[in-house]
Amino acid sequence: MDLYGALLFQVTGQQLSVPATRRTLARIEALLGGHLPSPTELLGIDPGKLREAGLSWRKISTLRDLAGRLSDGRLEPDMLSDLPDDELMAELTAIPGIGPWTVQGALIIALRREDVVLPGDLALRNAVQAAYQLDHLPIQQECPRHRREMAALPQPSDQLPVLGRLRAGRGTTGRPAQERLNMNGGCTHLDRIHDVTPSSWGCEDCLAEGREDWVHLRVCQECGHVGCCDNSPGRHATAHFRLTGHPVIRSYEPGEDWYWCYLDQVLFELEGAPPAPSHP
Repeated sequence: MDLYGALLFQVTGQQLSVPATRRTLARIEALLGGHLPSPTELLGIDPGKLREAGLSWRKISTLRDLAGRLSDGRLEPDMLSDLPDDELMAELTAIPGIGPWTVQGALIIALRREDVVLPGDLALRNAVQAAYQLDHLPIQQECPRHRREMAALPQPSDQLPVLGRLRAGRGTTGRPAQERLNMNGGCTHLDRIHDVTPSSWGCEDCLAEGREDWVHLRVCQECGHVGCCDNSPGRHATAHFRLTGHPVIRSYEPGEDWYWCYLDQVLFELEGAPPAPSHP
């Protein structure tokens, strides 16, 4: 898979399970007779057809922006592939909707840069906690960002390499553990989930600031606050959690039906839940 293909997969799969991502990509392939679109072909597809295939409007905007830059030469695949990690990260995260996690995943998948580590990966955090016998789940800043940083760490007392635990935690999908959906998913705060009414059609904090540059929207399951995701400049859903302590959010994107618990750091679906809301 080339860099563009990896980014297409990564953006489509943002906050989705691997099976859901593959279903969406299969519907996109069907629009072109069985293959994924090149950048030029993607720009030629009616955005409404991409929406019907399962992409949110924000993901469509991100992919069209990426495809446009690749088609008109603002981004050169060969040049990108030769850039150091940090420079490639800067080039791609300039596109709204593409964050560090998306780029890091593409680095691993397409460019085989196996020294790249996703520091926010729940599987990695669990591996570090177990291998170093920590009394807490380490936050992203406590985890190594590169395998050479990992190699420089003191060896854990049981001599079990962190990467061994990381592979076990990831399973065989190659996707971060927190992105694999499970029914109820281990969330211990289900009592904080209520039948709420979304407070706004968009991120209420962004709208109050006179801006509409969010990427995806989330709904607090305790009070109904609508905030933007962590790929958005404002990151207002997470800011709301930090302010209020309300632990569970739900996707406000059409076609998505997942919850995220900040306290348990788990992504999950909830059996018997009321129909998922979605913004206009």
